[in-house]
Amino acid sequence: MNPRLKIILILISINIYACLQAEVGVVDADDQNPRDYYVAVDGSDYNPGSEEKPWRTVQKAARSATPGSTVYVKEGVYKEKVIITVSGNSSAGFITFQAFPGHKVIIDGSDRKKHRDTFGDCIIYIENKDYIRIKDFEIAGSKVHDGSGIRIYDSADHIQIVNNKIHDIKGTSAMGITVYGKGATPIQNLLIKGNEIYNCEPAPSEAVALNGNVKDFEITDNIIHDVNNIGIDMIGGERWLSSQVVRRGICSGNTVYRARSSYEDGYAAGIYVDGGNNIIIERNRVFECDLGIEVGAENNGVTVEQIIVRNNLVYNNDKAGIAVGAFSRGGGTVTGCTIINNTLYKNNKLTAQGELWLQYVSDLEIVNNLLYSAHNGNKQAVLLSSLGYLKNSSIRVDYNLFYAENLGSDDDIFLIGRDTYSGLKEYIQKTGQDTHSSFGDPRFLALPQAGKGGFTLAAASPARNAGLVHQAQGEYDYYGSRRLQGSAVDIGAVEQK
Repeated sequence: MNPRLKIILILISINIYACLQAEVGVVDADDQNPRDYYVAVDGSDYNPGSEEKPWRTVQKAARSATPGSTVYVKEGVYKEKVIITVSGNSSAGFITFQAFPGHKVIIDGSDRKKHRDTFGDCIIYIENKDYIRIKDFEIAGSKVHDGSGIRIYDSADHIQIVNNKIHDIKGTSAMGITVYGKGATPIQNLLIKGNEIYNCEPAPSEAVALNGNVKDFEITDNIIHDVNNIGIDMIGGERWLSSQVVRRGICSGNTVYRARSSYEDGYAAGIYVDGGNNIIIERNRVFECDLGIEVGAENNGVTVEQIIVRNNLVYNNDKAGIAVGAFSRGGGTVTGCTIINNTLYKNNKLTAQGELWLQYVSDLEIVNNLLYSAHNGNKQAVLLSSLGYLKNSSIRVDYNLFYAENLGSDDDIFLIGRDTYSGLKEYIQKTGQDTHSSFGDPRFLALPQAGKGGFTLAAASPARNAGLVHQAQGEYDYYGSRRLQGSAVDIGAVEQK
C-alpha cells in the first residue's frame, strides 16, 4: 500500500473513533476526574464538551458527565426531553446540571412528537441515579398526560432540585415535580428548594408530589401558585406504587397560593399530607387555596402519625384553614399529631368548615393557635368545626386565642360540628376544652400585602405571652425570631420581640 495512503487511512480511523467516543459518551482516563462541561446552542455533540467546544444538547451531557462534574448550559432554548443516565457518588460528589451564571436557559418539552420517550411525558427524567443536582433552569411548554417538568422514579440517593422555574405544563396530571419511590431501596436524602411552579394543570394529581418509598427529604422555600389542584402533597398508601409511605421530612418556608381543584367540589389543599408519617410542616404561607393545610388519610389501612403543623400563616382560603383527619371511619387513620402556633385568618369565605376543621382523628393536640374568623353572611363565624371529636379524651385543645370580626362579643361566636355552641363559655363548659384559651382581638399591626408581611402583634395584643411552652413549638417563629424569649410564648405564628 502506498505509505501516504496508509497514513491518510490511519488518520481517518482515528477521527472516526474520536467521533464515536463523543457520541456514546466515552471519555479519556484524564476526564474521569471532576471537571466542567459546557452546552451551547451553537455547539455540537461531537465536541469534547469544553467551553471552547461545547456540546449542543443537554441530553448529551446527561449521558456523558462524570461524578463530581458541573455541566454549564449557556443561554438559549433547548427543545428536548432529557433522560439522565449518569450518576455521581459519595466520594466524587454530585453531577450538577445548571444554567451558566447569568444566563437564561429554557428546556422546552413542547416538541412532543420528536422527543417523546418511553418514560412518559416528563421533560427531565431521573431513574435509579444518585448525587444529581438540577439547578437554575426554566422548564416549560409541554402538553402531557401523566407527566412532569422533573420526575424522579424508583430509587435514588441525594437528588437536589434547586432554583428552577417550572411552568405551563398543561394537560391531565401535568405536574411540576414528582418523586415516585417504587423500589425496595427508597428515594432518600432529597432536596427540593427555591423552585417556582406555576400555570400548571396537575389535576387530578398535584403540582409537587412525593409518593411511596421516599424518606429523609426537605421541601423548602418553594413558591407554588396558580395550579388546578393540590400544591404540595406527601403521600402514602397508593398500592400501585409502593407499600411504603413518604416519611421523615420537613416542608418549610414555602409559599402556596391559588391552588384550587378543578373537579368535584374543589377541596385542594395548598399543602397536604395524605398518608405520610413523621413530617414537620412549618413556617409556610398558604393563602387563596380551597384549603390551607391538610393532614389526612385517603387510603384504607394507612396510619398517619407524628405530623407537626407549626408556625404557619394560613389565611383567606376558601373553605378551611387547617383540616385534620380521615374522610371516613372506614378509611385510613390519623393519630398522634400536633397543631401548634399557627395563625389562621378568614379561611371560610365560601363554606362553613371554619378556621380549623377536624374530621376522623385521635390523639391530637391543638395549642397556641390564633383563630380569627369573620361571618360568611349567615351570622356564623366558624372558628372550630368538628365531628363531635372535641369530647374525645385523646384530643387536647387549649391555650388558643379566638376572635370573630364584627360579631360583637364571644357570645355571638359559633363553634359548629355535631354539636353547636353559642359562645366560648358554653363551649368550654360542655366540652372541657380550651380552659386556658380566650376571646379577643389579636390587634395585628399589619395584614399581609401582596402575599408578604403581616400578622405581627401590637404590644397590647392578648396573644402576647399567653401561650404554652411546648416541646413541639419549634425553635423559630414564622419570621425566624426565636420562639421562646421569656417565660411564655406568644399565641400564633409570630413571636413579637
